[in-house]
Amino acid sequence: MSLLSRHARLRGTLKSVLAVSVALGFLATAVHAQQQQPAAAAQANETSEPQDIKLILAPGQSWTKICGTDPNNVETCVTSGIFIVEKDGGRGITLYAYEVKSNPPQKQVRFMVPLGFQLQRGVRLTLDEKNVFPGRYEVCVPPGCYVGMENGDKLIAAMLKAKNGTLTVQDMRSAAINVSFPLDEFEKAFNGKPVDPEELTRQREKLEQELVKRSDEMRKQLLGEGADENAPAADASPAP
Repeated sequence: MSLLSRHARLRGTLKSVLAVSVALGFLATAVHAQQQQPAAAAQANETSEPQDIKLILAPGQSWTKICGTDPNNVETCVTSGIFIVEKDGGRGITLYAYEVKSNPPQKQVRFMVPLGFQLQRGVRLTLDEKNVFPGRYEVCVPPGCYVGMENGDKLIAAMLKAKNGTLTVQDMRSAAINVSFPLDEFEKAFNGKPVDPEELTRQREKLEQELVKRSDEMRKQLLGEGADENAPAADASPAP
């Protein structure tokens, strides 16, 4: 059974994690804002240097480890982290590290990244600016695209010792975007005990509330200080 299939089988346990990923998908991100520049500005940036974006763990969140078994009684554990853009709180990436306790054991790393990047060019992950691992896009769903990384055993062994990671993707203009995120707490979660499902639910509910609050603040900023929030919306029905 593939790890993507195992991820699907754990969907019930991961439901709250995926729900948060969907919620994050509706927030504006720095990447997408930059991609929506006027045509003239886009042409001027075609030869620009790579963009650097810094991520942090989502507010009130930490690395989360959950475990479940398949019909063959093989246990699979998934350690995940949800990251947002440090500057404006927009959606970043979600990291999943799998450990299948089969014979022999299997390990795999998968990312969910926002939509809007070049799929054929794949991605690469750099740990502490020295160890580089390639990855490829697997499937895209409404919240984003799953990216599977190569050399899972070696990659996770390196992640357990790393402090920072940088995921490099390419936008529609073939410009590189370097997305950095912290890994200093990953080892503790990956080698630790799985989280209580009730505690996970409480964490995700808290995160969803925070995301709704941030989304509302962003909406108010878009309206502008002089806009009347209580004014009735314009009639969007088509003319006869």
